[in-house]
Amino acid sequence: MQGGFYRYDLPSKANISVLSINSILMNNKNDEQETQSVEAQLAWLESQLSNARGRKFLLHMHIPPGQWFQVGLDTYWKEKYLESYLGVIAKYQDSVSMILAAHAHPGEVRAPKSTRYPELDVTIMMTPSISPLGLLQPGYSILDFPVQAGLYPTAYWRYLQLHDYIIYQWPSFSTLDIQQSFNITLGNAPSIRAFQSSLKNDTDKYTHYLFAKMGYADWLIKIAQGLIVKAWAYSKVFDQKSFVCGMENYEIEGYQACLAE
Repeated sequence: MQGGFYRYDLPSKANISVLSINSILMNNKNDEQETQSVEAQLAWLESQLSNARGRKFLLHMHIPPGQWFQVGLDTYWKEKYLESYLGVIAKYQDSVSMILAAHAHPGEVRAPKSTRYPELDVTIMMTPSISPLGLLQPGYSILDFPVQAGLYPTAYWRYLQLHDYIIYQWPSFSTLDIQQSFNITLGNAPSIRAFQSSLKNDTDKYTHYLFAKMGYADWLIKIAQGLIVKAWAYSKVFDQKSFVCGMENYEIEGYQACLAE
């Protein structure tokens, strides 16, 4: 491993490997000049993907490309790195199973579109955090990889229910089957894009998604949807259309076009 990027071939899984890159260097908030290190990573990534020979790759990183917002829009990567990376992924996307990332703390599934590479169809799953920051339930992801490389993995988010632990000292967990709960196929961009689009105009579905990915059990979500927390979800912090437009797009111009629709 050099520079925080490496390859790991999954044992007993035919032709499936993990390519991990150090995306901290690409982050917009990184003030260091890391051009050579990033270029070396992207060259290595392209060399791995271009020599796939039927192998499928799970791309792993901490900070994913794309957008997020809590209070105002936040573009994760510097523009020059984002464009170079998307060019590589668009060229070799047939060899990419999906992207696994983190950073945002709640779980997330998305299939962003690119204005510069409209053919790009790679999906992203952001794993929950073990930190309860922002009223989250501590969580983690379970990935089940198929034996055959051509199939998509399935994923589950498992959360510690803090209210049970704090009140009763009882380590209670809930498990969310994200395929079944959101009616998606994890590595399939059209299914995730259809789900994303449905969140724009369906407020109940939108608030259910918000609290489900924060780790709340179904009975708590139903209470939340009928109480003040629902009003909080409508607030500027989680503006519905902005939230979904951020999920749907890699670049600012795509996000702005989405808002204008």
